[in-house]
Amino acid sequence: MAEKMPKLKSCILDLRNQIEAAEDKHRRAAKVFKIKQQKLDVLWEDVALKRRQLALKKETLRKTYELLEDKHQKLEEVDELLYTNMLMSKELREMEARNSQKCSSLEVALKKTRTKAQEFENKTKDLKIRAQVYAREIQMANIAEMKAERKRADLQSKFITRKSLLERLSVKHEEFHEREKACIDKLHMLDERTIEATTRAEAAEKRSHLFERKVSKLRQELNQQTSDAKKLFVLKNELEHLSLEH
Repeated sequence: MAEKMPKLKSCILDLRNQIEAAEDKHRRAAKVFKIKQQKLDVLWEDVALKRRQLALKKETLRKTYELLEDKHQKLEEVDELLYTNMLMSKELREMEARNSQKCSSLEVALKKTRTKAQEFENKTKDLKIRAQVYAREIQMANIAEMKAERKRADLQSKFITRKSLLERLSVKHEEFHEREKACIDKLHMLDERTIEATTRAEAAEKRSHLFERKVSKLRQELNQQTSDAKKLFVLKNELEHLSLEH
């Protein structure tokens, strides 16, 4: 029992060291989990900001499309005006002989309308180019949103794996606590048994001391009896010798 006690104590110390190491790992994992959760929150905020920016861009594009539609309607109206002006020019050509001044003024008006039409066409071309650029930007934003969603899915998978690892560590921590309790109970039982064994050994030593005292007393009595017997034997021999002399 005395030889097993240091082994059990060393085992308990090893278990406690393992428990402390597991607790340190659990704390580190909890810190890493908090950091990853903060990163996830930051990524969520970035995604929300990008979504807001995309929404603003979509609204601006929608407004530009509405402006383009309005301008297209205006261009159609201008085309109709040009067509009517062409008709009017034909009529004016027929009426050139009658009213040359009116024809010249109408030609000037036609030139002005043509220049305006060209300006409107140039503006529409610029707006189409801008719309293409906005469409490309929307595509790039959609691609960035897809990448952010993939990153979020990867982070969620990593978060789930870290969570499972934390749960396993907690289960192992509970198992270590249960083992420590079992070892402590065994130590208590062994301590009780050692106490009983020591009490029994002390009682046996007391009994052995009592037996040794009794044996020493009996030996002393035997020595006294033998010495008395020798004296009696000597006295008896002297008496016999004296009786023989008489």
